[in-house]
Order: sequence, then structure tokens, then C-alpha cells
Amino acid sequence: MIQKTANSNCTTPLCAKSRAQESGKGCAMISQLHKAMDSMLSPSDLAARLNISRRTLQSWRSAGKLPEPDLHIGKIIRWKLESINTWLAEGGHERR
Repeated sequence: MIQKTANSNCTTPLCAKSRAQESGKGCAMISQLHKAMDSMLSPSDLAARLNISRRTLQSWRSAGKLPEPDLHIGKIIRWKLESINTWLAEGGHERR
């Protein structure tokens, strides 16, 4: 069952817009998006997992040393844990 309420703690423009339009009641799509994003790694999460700074992560991403994000909505990027684990297993972290 899909939860029909917007995340009231979320500050993303998508949720803020939904709250403003629907007086606190989000749509199912926003709830699904939150569930997907909660199970994915943000740039900060990925940097911590790789034991590097966010700036280094940005440099690696610009240089093509990281896998492409699995989710890219506007400025929001996320990676699936499985994608990063596969990349690490293939020696991706050694291509520095």
C-alpha cells in the first residue's frame, strides 16, 4: 500500500510544492520517490562510504571515475547501493 501523505520534514522543492498545493497531502508519486531515495546513497553518504571528501567525490564524478547516478532529478543525485557495490567489486575504487 502506498502512503498518501507528503513527508512534512522534507525540504525538497517537490514536497514543498505538493504541501502548498494540497494542504499537506502529497500524492502517491512523491511517497514512492521518497521511498526510493531513502534506500539510495546521497553524495554525502557515498563520500563517507568511500572515506573521501565530498569535494573529491565531485572531482571523481566530473572525471568519470564514478558510475553514473541511478537517480538524477534536477540537482538531486542518488546511487543504488547495489551499483556502488558492483563498481567496488570490479575495482572501480582503484581507478583513481
